[in-house]
Amino acid sequence: MLCPSRLAKLRPLPRPLLAAARRHRGVDLRCAISSSPPPPPPPPPPQVRLRTTSSSSTGLGMPSVDEEECGDFLPWLERKAGAEVSPFLSVGKSAYGRSLFASKSIRAGDSILKVPFNVEISPDDLLPEIRSCKVGNVAKLAAIVLKEQKMGQDSEWAPYIRCLPQPEEMHSTVFWSDEELEMIKESSVYQRTIDRKVGMEREFSVLRHALDCHLPEVSKDMKFEDFMHACALVESRAWESSKGYSLVPFADFLNHDGLAKAVLLRDEQKQFSEVIADHNYAPGEQVLISYGKLSNAVLLLDFGFTIPHNIYDEVQIQFNVPLQDPLYEMKLYLLQRHCLQITHNFGISKCPADSFTIKLVLMLYFPYIRCHKFETVSIGMFL
Repeated sequence: MLCPSRLAKLRPLPRPLLAAARRHRGVDLRCAISSSPPPPPPPPPPQVRLRTTSSSSTGLGMPSVDEEECGDFLPWLERKAGAEVSPFLSVGKSAYGRSLFASKSIRAGDSILKVPFNVEISPDDLLPEIRSCKVGNVAKLAAIVLKEQKMGQDSEWAPYIRCLPQPEEMHSTVFWSDEELEMIKESSVYQRTIDRKVGMEREFSVLRHALDCHLPEVSKDMKFEDFMHACALVESRAWESSKGYSLVPFADFLNHDGLAKAVLLRDEQKQFSEVIADHNYAPGEQVLISYGKLSNAVLLLDFGFTIPHNIYDEVQIQFNVPLQDPLYEMKLYLLQRHCLQITHNFGISKCPADSFTIKLVLMLYFPYIRCHKFETVSIGMFL
């Protein structure tokens, strides 16, 4: 079974025949930034996302079902698929927004969800003229979302599109104001956010031209903000697949627990995506899976939330060794010896600083620092 990765990761991985899926989605960090975070209490709590919302929610407990919007979503999806998708789960609302809850007792090892490939949305659903555009798969899937949104109730995907978050419910940093972005200006998320928005603008220009030619009913009155919202939906909900990326309705309502063992699996032979429960759930309990081993920087950029005491968190360290430093040659040698990539501008103080990534690892409550591509090192060597 394929374990696809959610778009929330920064690096593509080779895809085996059967693999586990990581997902691209809690206090909104705009409400949680502080200069001196509290030390992690042992043992760390479950790594579920936190988000501030104004919806009627019941946290991790019993769901608040929105019958008007999504009460009939699962029956509709099963009719469309021609197969049962889940006898165990129901759609509701929690503090995290749209969520899936156990509708009856679940035991570890139960197959709690199977979504056939024929009800997944992929770039293959686009016209060949649009599919051949020189834009990424995220932008192509975004074009499908825009098309279905434009069709309204006439869309075959209307029940699904209606359940997707609205722009005001999205918390990715691409939606942050300039003032809010100032709070994270010293972090790597800031530049990644700027780069992503620039990339969206470039792809919007290319895609807009193709849509004007082949789907003018979609491009009419379409704004960049509409495209950005559609891209953010894809970034936070799509999964890697044999078709590039795919939206998997119903499965994308599952929320993230950084310590969960359950993941979305893809069976390319049987043509369905599946989730196997990693522990028992009582009726009414929210069911959670892992989107992948993702740092808070990735979670914030792609989903708009962070995890307290994230064991997969990392921080980028920027530094510069001036040419006039008497230990310049020794420091350069040590850095190169430990596989740090050195730019041709290294040592010139007026140029951007080099950087490396460290990850905080907690074992038996004794923290130590392991540097990406390094053995265990002392940060003081670089100060």
